[in-house]
Amino acid sequence: VRSLTAYHGFETGPSFSPDGTRLAFVWNGDQMDNFDIYVRMIDDSTCHRLTTSPATDYNPVWSPDGQSIAFLRWRDGSRADIWVMTSLGESKRKIAEAIPGNLNDPLLAWISHLAWSRDSRSLILADADPDSRSQSLFEISTETGEKRRITRALPFSMGDDSPSLSPDGRTLAFVRSPTIAASDIYL
Repeated sequence: VRSLTAYHGFETGPSFSPDGTRLAFVWNGDQMDNFDIYVRMIDDSTCHRLTTSPATDYNPVWSPDGQSIAFLRWRDGSRADIWVMTSLGESKRKIAEAIPGNLNDPLLAWISHLAWSRDSRSLILADADPDSRSQSLFEISTETGEKRRITRALPFSMGDDSPSLSPDGRTLAFVRSPTIAASDIYL
């Protein structure tokens, strides 16, 4: 066991690059005043700050081709923006907005995850579903921001969250929570 980060403050949301040489993560910085996305090389201590927005950035995830990182940016206490940037932090662009998890509960917001499609052309994320009044999973095009529903959560439940695609892109695993006290993994 070895420590990959040991900075002052709070570090969370680790995501390994597909080749295993870099780690994207969230850190509130030396001043412990704002959460941004950082990338650290695994074999040395080099750490690069990729975002500098005064908003809270969280949950980075590498694209399967290793060229991009998607992340969420807490916007106004009730919504998050979905952003994509190069693995060097360049060409940042907002692709859509969502209500991932319950943003009124910071813990539930932080555990919301993004998942890339195998071809790196879309993301899967939990978002508010107006039909069920809960969270369902949606596929979001990284080119157009267009959303397509994948799951339909049970009405008035906590909903579906934490998507994860198999390496071959054929199987989607996710968490379905009928109540706050109960969750199951679905495929």
